Amino acid sequence: MKLEKCFLAIVIRYNQNFQVNEKFGFINKKCYDVMLMIKVNPLNISQDISSIFKAEKLIRNIEFQKELKLFPQIETIRIDENLLIMFKKYIQKKFKQIIITSSTNPSLLSEIENKIIELTINNNFQLFNLNKFIKLIKIKIICNEINEEVITTLNTIKTLKFISIYYYKIVNNNIINIISKCKINKIILYCSQIDSKILNKLILPKHTNEIIFCNYQYIVGMDPNIYVSYFGNYEIVFPETITDISNFINTYLPSNIVLKSFCNIFNNKHVYIDFSSYNHFKSIRNDINWLSVIYPNSIYYVGDISVPQVNVSKLIMNHSHYIGKIPNSVTWLSLNNSNVTFSNPPKLQYLCTFFSKMNYDINTLTTLTKIHSVGDYTNFSKLTNLKELTTNGFINTSLIQFPSSLTKLKLECTPSLYCSPFIKKLVITSSQEFPCKLSQYTQLVNLKLDGCFTFIELPTTLTSLKFNSLQYNNIIDLSSGLITTIHIVNSGNLFITLPQCLKEIKLEKSSVSFMNTQNICLNEFSMYDCDWVELDNPFHSILKQNIFMKTNKPIIYMDCNTDKLFTENSIFSNESEEHFNTSDSYGSISFENEKSEIYRDE
Repeated sequence: MKLEKCFLAIVIRYNQNFQVNEKFGFINKKCYDVMLMIKVNPLNISQDISSIFKAEKLIRNIEFQKELKLFPQIETIRIDENLLIMFKKYIQKKFKQIIITSSTNPSLLSEIENKIIELTINNNFQLFNLNKFIKLIKIKIICNEINEEVITTLNTIKTLKFISIYYYKIVNNNIINIISKCKINKIILYCSQIDSKILNKLILPKHTNEIIFCNYQYIVGMDPNIYVSYFGNYEIVFPETITDISNFINTYLPSNIVLKSFCNIFNNKHVYIDFSSYNHFKSIRNDINWLSVIYPNSIYYVGDISVPQVNVSKLIMNHSHYIGKIPNSVTWLSLNNSNVTFSNPPKLQYLCTFFSKMNYDINTLTTLTKIHSVGDYTNFSKLTNLKELTTNGFINTSLIQFPSSLTKLKLECTPSLYCSPFIKKLVITSSQEFPCKLSQYTQLVNLKLDGCFTFIELPTTLTSLKFNSLQYNNIIDLSSGLITTIHIVNSGNLFITLPQCLKEIKLEKSSVSFMNTQNICLNEFSMYDCDWVELDNPFHSILKQNIFMKTNKPIIYMDCNTDKLFTENSIFSNESEEHFNTSDSYGSISFENEKSEIYRDE
């Protein structure tokens, strides 16, 4: 069957995987034509990450810039506050209509109000002059207060067709009466709490528009005119009196549900609920101690204090004292503050234990490939399939035994260091200062250090290194190693001698002095919100498409001949055509004191 171009365009418009969209246009002529049909950018920017920095944020900014070239016929652009800061002037010049997906400082919207068709406002409604938004069709309001003044202002916007309100206080009759005065065609109110007086019987005053009420939970017995919002799981809350929930299940067809209750004791009785006929369920988490669930045989994931005798694959048990059989289908088990006794040995691939016990020694579970253990268990020698281990450290290191199959080790909040000689990937989070001597681990290639260390000695086999919240007062010498990637986050006053083979540096909210930089040719350099970065010389070169710098203090480098410090915009010495040149206005670089047409607006 051949899909028409219009249907392919719908698929691309709502596909949020940039790599897929990037390859799609090269399939054939029809697919290329479809790319020219897209009028709204499909990039996934629904989540607001403008307030914190993540590596994903850098990637998304680069993808957004590429997306503008990938879809040359875009007329309506979807952006959040972060993208608006980075691209405002270019967006203002290029696009006819703008959709703001996150809460945004009103000052950032100056000069583009007449192009905004969708807007998000967070608790500062009074700061927006909505009369300037002459094309506004849809508005999203996130607030703790709704008053008649807000409704009056909304009624003056003649172009407005749709309002969604996320209200984080109790919805009562007074709030309903205020919202009912709004004259906009369609209103959705998302509630976090609903007054018990209207929960079971919602009576709306007379109104001519459509008002939809959505609660984030389904409370058993709730008025059917109150809809339930979906946030990955449907939460079902049982009151003291159990009522039938089949209407809810048949209406919403949920695949993932969480069962909760207003009370811990149900009249000193135990209640059963039968879900065995609902084969569309994928996961059920039961947080009610007086409720027993009869699960469907096809369920994939269960959270309960008991073990269902069905073909479940993934099982979480909290505060459980279960005694009985565990199905052979269970390959993933998490125990939290539990003491369980199984009548048959589980055939697990993953085991997570937080201050829990079971009647089988871990070494008998030879199918395990991954363990997350909190406790002083030390002997893993017979687990010949074990690949990854996460633990909070070892009290008695003389008893530790690792299998040769173990290649990844995470030590969380550890007071000391002990490692497998076969390890290739290591994560250490220190709970107190101790020496980090790793030079003897000659198979280690990937390392992450988090915390305080009195001494750092690394193997020369490392290729990837990450420091997170690292505190260390001496020079870290990496010059003789094979490291190609360095990532430093929330670390201060570090002094690092770099290897000549280095290809990638990522810095986030850190202060670093780099030495041995003059002959290094980088493929990528990114720096975000750093107090200071010092180089003994500029880097030899950096590929122009992979440079990102934002809200940093100037880079400083020391002239080796005169020992004088200089503040420079150029962080490398080679400006040939294949590397970044500051005259290239479409490069991915941004300096605080330098304007870039597309990537940074002052």
